Amino acid sequence: MNSDKTFTISKFIEFKNSELSKAKYYNERLDRFMEALEGVSQWENGEYDLPDLEKAWNDTASDNPYDDHGIQSV
Repeated sequence: MNSDKTFTISKFIEFKNSELSKAKYYNERLDRFMEALEGVSQWENGEYDLPDLEKAWNDTASDNPYDDHGIQSV
């Protein structure tokens, strides 16, 4: 198993938050993401395959990104 292709949920969210500039994703956004992962296979160590995480993330995004996170600073 290649560790750069699997993440725990918390590490994946940390990574997604790091892509924002001084903003974080709202709990409602994260809750939708977590619900989308229900029933998705995970490894014994609790990690998920990156493509599964990305699909759940993309499938649960709002049409307006500011519904999902605060305004980013430039």
